[in-house]
Amino acid sequence: MIALSASSSSVGWILTASLFLQALCEKIKVVDDRLGALGLLTRPLDAGLVLEMLRSVIDPELGVNIVDLGLVYDVTIAADGSVDVEMTLTTPGCPLGGFLDDQIRACLAQLPQVRGVAVRLVWEPPWDPTAMSEAAREQLGWA
Repeated sequence: MIALSASSSSVGWILTASLFLQALCEKIKVVDDRLGALGLLTRPLDAGLVLEMLRSVIDPELGVNIVDLGLVYDVTIAADGSVDVEMTLTTPGCPLGGFLDDQIRACLAQLPQVRGVAVRLVWEPPWDPTAMSEAAREQLGWA
């Protein structure tokens, strides 16, 4: 067993935190270079930040994020930091509902501003391919 001094354990913690933040930024493809990881983690919680984070949740069948697929219909932020996500699936029989729910919760739990997450599946209006963004259409070769 190796005994660590306070300074070496502090350095280790800082290195670990730095690597975590770097991985977080890479995972969600942060495009705002001015903010970086620290800015992302300290930014006020709003629907734009939630949607930015949700772009890291990929539909495993299509390989496209749920925001660009048009699956996310609404994001509501409560004063206490609770986030409600209203979304649909490509079909009512899609078996990925539980998987995507777990991925959304794990994704948003990375933000210290989030105090809770509720995901509500809705079927009206039904999803159709016109809900996809131009980026999603290009990614699927439909553009």
